[in-house]
Amino acid sequence: MMLRIGSSLIFIAALGLHRYLTHKAPDHEFNTEKVLKRAMTLTSRSWEYGTLVQAMLELYNPPLTVFGSEPFPHAELPLVHDPSMVHGLQYAKTVIQTNNSDLLMDGEGSPADPASLGCAALLIGTNDATYFAAARRQAQYLLGRATRFTINDTHSAISHRDEPSELWGDFVYMVPPFLAAFAVATQDFQILDEAVRQCRLHDEVLGTHITLEDGSVCIGLWRHIASRPAQLPRGVCCSDDNVWLTSNAWAVAGITRVLATLLKWKPTEIDRRNVNYEEFSQDSTQILVDILIKMIKCAMHQARDEGSGLLKNYLDGRSSASAPWAYGEAAGTALMASAVYRLAVLLPDTFATSEFLGWANTIRKAVLSHVDSLGNVSPVADVSHIPSKEPAEQTSEGQSMVLLMYSAWRDCRESGVCGD
Repeated sequence: MMLRIGSSLIFIAALGLHRYLTHKAPDHEFNTEKVLKRAMTLTSRSWEYGTLVQAMLELYNPPLTVFGSEPFPHAELPLVHDPSMVHGLQYAKTVIQTNNSDLLMDGEGSPADPASLGCAALLIGTNDATYFAAARRQAQYLLGRATRFTINDTHSAISHRDEPSELWGDFVYMVPPFLAAFAVATQDFQILDEAVRQCRLHDEVLGTHITLEDGSVCIGLWRHIASRPAQLPRGVCCSDDNVWLTSNAWAVAGITRVLATLLKWKPTEIDRRNVNYEEFSQDSTQILVDILIKMIKCAMHQARDEGSGLLKNYLDGRSSASAPWAYGEAAGTALMASAVYRLAVLLPDTFATSEFLGWANTIRKAVLSHVDSLGNVSPVADVSHIPSKEPAEQTSEGQSMVLLMYSAWRDCRESGVCGD
């Protein structure tokens, strides 16, 4: 099957489960092709490539993602017979390094950001061993040689950057979902356990409180960055002790992908290696759900930007130091909405409620009103500066996050969980 985007031909797999799904949003003149085309022109950095590839897979080939109805046939990753027929994977192949590098791409000082390409590398690796080897090197570096952020005598989290040691909420979208997929690829329960642990440790360190409009306090959202030392020398990246929307959206969406792996991977008896996987899965699911509920509810309860209806770029509260930077921001709003739609399908008893879905629908419609006729998404956070004090016209991740939101809403509707 072929889909024309601009002047380029994009080939979408039409074999077996790898079907092409697309719809036009009925409540807005929203053209996914234009949003994607703009994303491709803006993308240049490792996490941007990884997020865009993930958005492509969820848009065009949802059965290849963890949100498909059967993402792990026979308890393994799905076999991709011809990656060139899957647009997201074909695109990923143009940037993934297979030259024995430790990382899948240059991370500009971050070993975590290139891991955003890890799930794509693993899928390509079902057909081409060089890509599986590249994914393995990335995982081994993260698990064995990456800088660690020491929490106590027994626990440490993987640092988002090589130096100094730092934890970022963004990390949770880049690394734990990849480790969870790598666990399935290698049939290694302990790596899935590590993916869950990284989510929990980041919550432990970054978790903080915000002040709501009525003056009450809500505990659950995360600071953007924690560093060792806490005060960095001038010119050393990066410091942001505030509750940045986009970082929290990264975390919520990343935890949701790990949760989906826990719920859908059913390793065989041989692969369990004398481990009570059901008990581990249930306990880990509860840990992640508890983190997600408190994060999402604090975001829900914080006042939105009055003019745009979007969530605010910083969520600390009107009396905080970040209050001057709390403009309405479309990218993080879109990714938050996408996670709620995914969670509603994964755990409908918990998340398919009028409280959660009503909020997701409200902010989704606010986002759609900030996508112009050319597919440009704005206003979005300026990711080239930390803290992000001024909005940018467009960013790669903002475009991708809107595609992720659209795909999640579409799939939620198709599942019968969501209405219009």
